[in-house]
Amino acid sequence: AAPVEVTLRSGADWLAAPARVTLAPGSTSITLRAGPSAFAEPGVRTGVVTGWTTDTAAGPLFRLVTTVVVADTGATIVADLGRLAAGATARAAPVHCCC
Repeated sequence: AAPVEVTLRSGADWLAAPARVTLAPGSTSITLRAGPSAFAEPGVRTGVVTGWTTDTAAGPLFRLVTTVVVADTGATIVADLGRLAAGATARAAPVHCCC
């Protein structure tokens, strides 16, 4: 399969993604960054980054859903979801770090 150029759009002002990415056969990494406003106050924030080809009438090629949970305890929460296969989902329970 030929590489596919995709434009990324974030639906949340606190969630940043690269403007474009090229999807190559095999796997492609996409780094999303949560800005400081995502962590300003306790609560749950969910943002979605969509990937679009030039055929926008077809809708987004994919969605990357990111949820940030800020506890009101002041403790650090750490989760490692590892590598996910296409179409896979993962959930993580909070792990309190005592560092």
